[in-house]
Amino acid sequence: MVRLLTGLLTALLCASPSALRQTPTSHVPLEVVVDGPTADARAISGHMTNVGTRTATAWSLRIAFTYSDRPQATSYLDRDNYQLLAVPASDKHGPLRAGESVAFTVALPPADTLPIATSVVPVAVVYDDRTAVGQKERVDAIFSRRLVDVDAATELVSELHRLVNSGNVTSAALQQLATDLKTPVSPVQESGLRSLTISNISIIIAREKGDPGSLRSGVAGLISLLGQYMQAAQEHSQRR
Repeated sequence: MVRLLTGLLTALLCASPSALRQTPTSHVPLEVVVDGPTADARAISGHMTNVGTRTATAWSLRIAFTYSDRPQATSYLDRDNYQLLAVPASDKHGPLRAGESVAFTVALPPADTLPIATSVVPVAVVYDDRTAVGQKERVDAIFSRRLVDVDAATELVSELHRLVNSGNVTSAALQQLATDLKTPVSPVQESGLRSLTISNISIIIAREKGDPGSLRSGVAGLISLLGQYMQAAQEHSQRR
């Protein structure tokens, strides 16, 4: 039986090989080390370690590129795994416990001139007890996206219940719902729960081909899964 997807997509950082072995200082208890270039020299690999004492559910990294012929370019990479407290991922990726490390791949930025220096600095971290350390605007952004997840989960569950109550639980109806979700309106468009729902609908439809009559149980399972995510979002969207 094909199981419903519960993992979230892994984001890629952006930096250059000039960042090798840099470990910029930060008051946030996360340590970032860039290990070395990939074989094609178009990316580098590294790892981040939780050097604090609590489990980190989300973090924000500031990525700065220094050029010889243009102003420094800065961007942020936020990763939030709070949902995996409720529904653990099968690949064991998720919240970062104290002392644990997570690997990352860093792609070169699309530019005519490569940066002469790069830094990857942790600027915020949120813990499983909903406390946080770091820049207020980055922490606020993390909690704001969790509130969006609450609204998105509510909307998605409502759409699935509407489908069930209509009595039209068919592959065609599910496919139409997935198509509609690909061109969403707020708040669903802001949430990773949209792509998760689309992926699970595809799995439900594919499973029904080998197990006729399984559509309703598949939709029920998806509603249950989204309900767990909704509960986690409600619990972890308010900072302590």
